[in-house]
Amino acid sequence: MSTQFLLLDGTSNVTIAQNLMQALQNKGHTCHYIDIKNYNKKRFFAIRRHLARALTRQQSYYYYPKLSKSIEGEIVKTAPDTIIVTGFAYAYLSLTRLKQLKKQLKARLYLIDTDSGSLFEYPKKLAYFMRHELTNYDKVFCFSKKISDYMNKMEHHTVEWFPCGAEALPQTSVQTSAEKSCDVLFYGTPGGMRRIFCLEQLSDYNLEVYGKRWKNYKHVISNALFAKITHADIWGEHLIKTIHQSKIILNINSTQWHSIETGVNLRIFDILAMGGFLLTEHCEELNELFSIGQEFETFKSHEEMLDKVNYYLQHEDKRKRIAQAGHAKILRDFTWDKRVNQILKQPL
Repeated sequence: MSTQFLLLDGTSNVTIAQNLMQALQNKGHTCHYIDIKNYNKKRFFAIRRHLARALTRQQSYYYYPKLSKSIEGEIVKTAPDTIIVTGFAYAYLSLTRLKQLKKQLKARLYLIDTDSGSLFEYPKKLAYFMRHELTNYDKVFCFSKKISDYMNKMEHHTVEWFPCGAEALPQTSVQTSAEKSCDVLFYGTPGGMRRIFCLEQLSDYNLEVYGKRWKNYKHVISNALFAKITHADIWGEHLIKTIHQSKIILNINSTQWHSIETGVNLRIFDILAMGGFLLTEHCEELNELFSIGQEFETFKSHEEMLDKVNYYLQHEDKRKRIAQAGHAKILRDFTWDKRVNQILKQPL
């Protein structure tokens, strides 16, 4: 039976919601999409937010939603059976109104939780998210098993582990024979000092780093490492080409994710989907999804990272074999067309 879905995208800097929408459409469902991350703000938002915070300063934490009320009309107009939020809603929508709209439309409300790991450094924000947002959802699909287990222990029993997916390139498009001009690639934001510390160990290597916000850390980054950084995000065809031209692609957990011993992020799936050789920081959740050492490699310390970088730079055949196996695993188990089945198993 066809279902009417509405995707409210709070993570439009990446393509998770768009990939989910395409996968749902591929299965015959009708989908509508609203980019809430870039939707029109309320008039005089900065002033209104300041006044709202002043009036609620007695609360431990408060977030004034930024979107204009016209978003509510758009939600109603789509008449969805199921609303899927990616990221967070509290930064954009009144949670009270979202709950009322859910009741008015008789719709089920799901959350794809991609980023709550970043809240663990800020207990007041985390408490606000759990008390005021999570309670509105019929089901929360969380990318981290550790976080899912934690939230369920906090009596949010609607949280389910939902490993990510990827839009995999066909086997014929994976250019494993492309000339490798870069030895080690990392792309992403600094995410705290941990990534900087790990990358400093590779500052004398043929290393390339892409991402924004690195300039904010310039005073704690060596000149050698800073010279390797391109201060821009990298996506689409440029990312695919850069991965194909790199021998090893690193995934290093942010400081927040490392502190809670999780880290099965979107980057892992994307790198494998593009046919790259992945060397990622170890977390136990990976053992439940992949064959470590056969589909990618992991490290538990910067010493082990260096050892494996040096080893795989010298063993091209093993590197290629592992990259090919990782790509095949994504095609077999983790395309978005397959991952969306976990959502469709829910009562709709």
